[in-house]
Amino acid sequence: MKASFRVVAALAFVFTLARLPAQPLVGTDFVLYLADVNNGAIKKFNSAGQGSAFGNVGFVNPVGLAVDGGGNLFVANRSGGVSGTINRFTPSGTLSLFSSDMSFPSKMAFGPDGNLYAGMVGNNTVRKFNALGQGTTFASGLSGPIPLAFDHSGDLFVGNLNNNTIMKFGPNGQPAFFASAGLYPYGMTFDNGDNLYVVNFGDSNILKFDPAGNASLFADLSDGLNAPVDIVFDGVGNLLVLNLGNNTIQRFDLNGNGSLFASTGMDHPESMAIYVVPEPASGSLLMLVSSLVLASRRSRRSR
Repeated sequence: MKASFRVVAALAFVFTLARLPAQPLVGTDFVLYLADVNNGAIKKFNSAGQGSAFGNVGFVNPVGLAVDGGGNLFVANRSGGVSGTINRFTPSGTLSLFSSDMSFPSKMAFGPDGNLYAGMVGNNTVRKFNALGQGTTFASGLSGPIPLAFDHSGDLFVGNLNNNTIMKFGPNGQPAFFASAGLYPYGMTFDNGDNLYVVNFGDSNILKFDPAGNASLFADLSDGLNAPVDIVFDGVGNLLVLNLGNNTIQRFDLNGNGSLFASTGMDHPESMAIYVVPEPASGSLLMLVSSLVLASRRSRRSR
């Protein structure tokens, strides 16, 4: 009885962790994916900045990337007019169609509920996709929704390119205004303190917003930025910045000190997504659960 109780408790703990809002993972190793819009290709970089081709399968216009917890890469591809698709790559590169329920898709983000959220510029909505690729409208009435990011409370932030605003949506889609200040938002991500970092493409800078919406300058042209279009955090708190102007990726620590991470070797890179390789601690948790399951089985056999 006690062993069975420990198993149930451990499993409940694991599933609770799995449902918590997405947070930057901890780990030094990662795989960084880039989408090359003009060449219809995907490239990946390891944590040392070494790049290699990943998915050159003839995409028309790959504009958005997102990675799930299993390391599968999702690619939003505009295929002409206002149509498009989302395709899925396994970590080994096997390609499949995830959804064709699109209206000029843009950037994407996974929510804490495990669903994939994608901006739709064609009809100014955000669509939510379940694991089967079935889509529903999560938010509407937007104005050129491009970047998406979730905070640690599970609220979705959406950057509107056409009216220079950032909107905040609760888990049920309740809208609220978050920030404006002449923004041209093209990429967004959160740090562990729920500060929102925003690529302000029009001014070639990155702004940092605290949870109350107060803005400060994090980096600009004087720090080497050159038409930045996307940002992600790695597993140790460094901010990676994709520069369209000179096809580079810069790395900034949280004090704003920057350095070159990699030259992309791409024609028109526009979107990034990162998979942080989990530290062994997460594997230890799974080993604990496995041990408890075995203990329960042995206890039943000895009765």
